Amino acid sequence: MIEIKDLSKAYGKIQVLKSINQVFEPGKTYGIVGENGAGKTTFFKCIAGMELYDGDIITPFDPLKNHIGFFRD
Repeated sequence: MIEIKDLSKAYGKIQVLKSINQVFEPGKTYGIVGENGAGKTTFFKCIAGMELYDGDIITPFDPLKNHIGFFRD
């Protein structure tokens, strides 16, 4: 399980992610879609520990980036 609480990310004054709350349950497949510049890659970089962020990501996996996968088209 991955639980995300109040995940936020800003680059200077530009707020990219604002208070995202989501639970990803084990054994399920999820897709994240959105327009260009919506923050999808930033979201994944945050949960993978590749970006600093505000909020909490709760998971039994350490490091989480070794247990998730994503691709960009």
